[in-house]
Amino acid sequence: MHSIILHSEFIKIKRIFSSDKTIQGVSFNQGNPGRADISSRCHLNNSVQLKSLQYIHFGYSYCDGLTDQSYDYVRRCLQRLKLLKEIDLGLHHCSALTDIGLQNLSKGLKRCILLQKIIIRSAHCPNITDAGFLCISQGLKRLTSLKRAKFDFTECFNITDLGLESLSDALKRLILLEGLYLGFGFCGQITDRGIHNIDKTIQSLPRLKEVMLGFSTCRNITSKGRRKIDEIEKKYPSVQKRFQGFWQNY
Repeated sequence: MHSIILHSEFIKIKRIFSSDKTIQGVSFNQGNPGRADISSRCHLNNSVQLKSLQYIHFGYSYCDGLTDQSYDYVRRCLQRLKLLKEIDLGLHHCSALTDIGLQNLSKGLKRCILLQKIIIRSAHCPNITDAGFLCISQGLKRLTSLKRAKFDFTECFNITDLGLESLSDALKRLILLEGLYLGFGFCGQITDRGIHNIDKTIQSLPRLKEVMLGFSTCRNITSKGRRKIDEIEKKYPSVQKRFQGFWQNY
């Protein structure tokens, strides 16, 4: 397997090839922070052989030019990637993203029934609310082949227990899940109720081996909720070390 990296002012494209020169993965990263926009700068439909793609990565951060339309572009791509097994969306500190963007993403995820790993990093996106999480949950419910899931929504201040509950309900259906990361630090509206729902979800997943919970500085989580988090992580005594290796390539 080898790769080719293409550069421009706005975008860097890394194509990952198999031994038979079939493109198996594509990684997009902004070349100029703050100006990149997926939908207008990157035309995946014309640049790769979509039918062979198994891995796709979008690495954009601090991009005010990324809007809900960008996620609609991702949706259109995902709807054609029937063999996709891994997706990594790094779209944090993108202030223009809203729940509509997550709704667009959810529509694309519903088609990716072979997906085994999903990473969504949308930390510091203040316009994302519980409504967006409800949409994401609808998309996740169909990903029954999923083995690893990572969600980082740190400092998304409008997420509450209701959003966390919808995510928990969706995760319960993913009985093949082996690894789970949840990052909701500084989400001040999350309470002990949200932690209780997460705990029930974790207990219901028979193959789960690795868990990492990030709920630091959630001011409405009491000492009772903190004890519950500690109890969860004590079930995985080497969680930090194992989890570092679990995600080391991503």
